[in-house]
Amino acid sequence: MVRKIKKQKLKKANSIDKQSCFCGSGFLYKDCCKNKTMEIPLDILEQLSHSETINNNYEPDEEFEEKFKKLKGVLHSTQKKSKIFQCIHPSQSECEGKIGMKAHSIQNTRIVKKLSKDNHIYTIVTKPTNFGPEFKLVGRNEATTFTGFCNKHDVDVFAPIEKENFYKGTDEQHFLYAYRAFARSYHKKLEETKGLSLSHEALSGNTDFSDNKKALTETDFKIYKNKFDTAILNKTYDILETIYIKLNKEVKFAVNSYLQLKDYKNILINDFKNFTKPLKPLMLNIFPETNESIILISCFKEDYENYKTFFEDIKKANSSELFLTLNNLIPKYCENIIVAPDFFKKWSEDAKRNYLYKYEVSNYAYILEKKIDLNEKCVYNLFENVLIV
Repeated sequence: MVRKIKKQKLKKANSIDKQSCFCGSGFLYKDCCKNKTMEIPLDILEQLSHSETINNNYEPDEEFEEKFKKLKGVLHSTQKKSKIFQCIHPSQSECEGKIGMKAHSIQNTRIVKKLSKDNHIYTIVTKPTNFGPEFKLVGRNEATTFTGFCNKHDVDVFAPIEKENFYKGTDEQHFLYAYRAFARSYHKKLEETKGLSLSHEALSGNTDFSDNKKALTETDFKIYKNKFDTAILNKTYDILETIYIKLNKEVKFAVNSYLQLKDYKNILINDFKNFTKPLKPLMLNIFPETNESIILISCFKEDYENYKTFFEDIKKANSSELFLTLNNLIPKYCENIIVAPDFFKKWSEDAKRNYLYKYEVSNYAYILEKKIDLNEKCVYNLFENVLIV
């Protein structure tokens, strides 16, 4: 949520001048955006407002604050009610064990355990009552979980990437990493839609939320779920185009994400305003293996032409070029990330702020019709001391 201040400047104050700039650049405010028009995240704006550092042209809107307070209450009360326990595998008649068990989207014993310390790991959470993302230390058995499979299908389907050393160069392994990223995002989208429906009903008294449900699920997720389901049933794992990149050391984080790239180099890939056209997905997996790391970037072969320029640039990129792109792409498009505690604690406050700023502001780019730049300077570096093999 952003409140825009047009042609106004923050009040000159030494305390603000010496703070890190709110744009997330990592530079001091006085050396960065002091004389610029800014779009400031609401949480920062409220903090500044409370400390009386915003000029007198800003006045709190009591009606807005009341509605905002009510919305926070509704979201808090509907959070648990929106939970869904299901198995999304296409062979529903074969389900066994607990339906909706806690499945890990990033392998628990091989990857999460490797990165964790004292069975805890950092991940990003967004509390419905404060709307802002934050890094949080969570238990290893809770991180990256979702309740979207039964015991049987979680074990049987993903055995080739759970019980074997990763890279054998098979289409099946590439497919399963991509499918797991999709499965989590699909399940979370259904829960999000249910939560929005419950919130809509609580706020308006209207139970008709069918149009919104269709926009959020049927136009993209259900179309691609059918493609994944068909491939699983027929064992046709060659439906994806996948880039495989090996790194020379173990990275200190892992990502498993299903995302839709908005644009790349002035090329519109997905039109988020057009609810009648499915969004073309990418599946991104990055994780450490023994003495190395793996990067997998996949798209459906039928969507390759849309991602061709992006894929070609990734293939020919050197280490610094690739890591700049991914250091931007991950916070701007991926929310399913875990970070090793010892590595994260070395980050400066500016680095943490810079990451979360990119994570949060990218959400507004869709609304504000802004391009998402994958070449912005980053204060943090997820790929510290790592090179492409």
